[in-house]
Amino acid sequence: MKVKQWTGKEFKMMEKVFIGAIAGGTNQQRVLDAACALLDFIYLSLLPVHTSDTLVRMRSALDDFHRFKDVFIQEEVRSHFNIPKFHSLVHYVDAIASHGPPDGFNTESPERLHIEVAKKGYRASNKKGYVKQMVKYVLRQEAIVLQEMYLHWYNPELARDSCDNTNKEAQVEDEEEEANDLWKADDEEYHSFDAVPFKKDRVTIRYAKHPPLKDLTLSIILEHFRAPRFLPCLILFLQNSVQYQKKPFPMPSKYESFDVYKQIVLDITPHSALIPGFVDRIYSTPAKVPHILPKLGAHPFFSTVLVRDNTPGATYPVRVGQVRVIFQLPSTIISKYDVPLAYIEWFTELKQTQSKARMLEVQKAFCGDGLRDCSIVRVDQIVRSCHLIPKWRDDLSSMLEPDEVYNKFDTFYVNDFLDLHSYLSL
Repeated sequence: MKVKQWTGKEFKMMEKVFIGAIAGGTNQQRVLDAACALLDFIYLSLLPVHTSDTLVRMRSALDDFHRFKDVFIQEEVRSHFNIPKFHSLVHYVDAIASHGPPDGFNTESPERLHIEVAKKGYRASNKKGYVKQMVKYVLRQEAIVLQEMYLHWYNPELARDSCDNTNKEAQVEDEEEEANDLWKADDEEYHSFDAVPFKKDRVTIRYAKHPPLKDLTLSIILEHFRAPRFLPCLILFLQNSVQYQKKPFPMPSKYESFDVYKQIVLDITPHSALIPGFVDRIYSTPAKVPHILPKLGAHPFFSTVLVRDNTPGATYPVRVGQVRVIFQLPSTIISKYDVPLAYIEWFTELKQTQSKARMLEVQKAFCGDGLRDCSIVRVDQIVRSCHLIPKWRDDLSSMLEPDEVYNKFDTFYVNDFLDLHSYLSL
């Protein structure tokens, strides 16, 4: 994969996977120490609220980066670090202490102004004596903006056409993004309910009022959702349910059909003021199959998630799993069971390792028969999505689809740089 131009968006996406990506490609501990220290500084600086403790941690992380950065010079990756952006990091802690968090400031504004003021002006010139022409171009653009502001004040109707033309490109981008959004269900109505808080975080779960994939047979679920233990796991779940213990009901058979969801949405409101609320989407969609699953995308998408772990003696309160099916119990089994269920393939318990990447580690969990360890849980047991990065050495030779990664590798890092919530909670 080749990136044509690195912008703020690309850098942010790269930051999320950088540590896991280089963990298997370097034998130098100081390389990872420097990278981790710099990312610690970046993620701490993103906090919307700062305390004396977070500022001390930021200063410590920056000191660690400067202590380890010489490894890049020794390995001839760089010849120096006399870079203005690196120097500006020295002033962050003092600036935050005096002016507040920098959540409204970045370098994208002057970069954008460079495009509007310099690049477009130069392109509009005849490339000869271009400075005067660029100044005239900027003055004319400012005059047009002032005229639009006056028209909007004098008569909003006159300015409407101008505003529509100005926002045309943004509208096209929004329409494309909406068209690619998997949440666009058959209708816009949805059910929602509040899950039991996890570590005081409030979670509201939303799912489509009408499941988009209706009456899927068990054979379709087994083959295309790759859920070979679906039926025995469902029977075990029902046998352990409170409703069954009060009044037994018919067990599902291989002729049963199920309504299946493409995704659920978690609206997460962390209890800590340090972490902003966010929307988390949990997907469970196989690839499109003509005449069977025709309304799906070209690639499968099965989210990995953190699920509450109530096992006695568990080291961590959550366990990692991959969601393969999100479905509703048919009324032929239980007439009123409003909460959707999820069929999950499990990974082993989270464990600390001596890895240079400092991340938690998991492995695929198997049963005695060689199949993946699986079970069915209520969707309100899902805490949030998570990101797994394969623990690789020299075996990452070609591009893989996301779902192929889980087939090729057995051991994974749990990425705590996915977002602020992951960074502070894992």
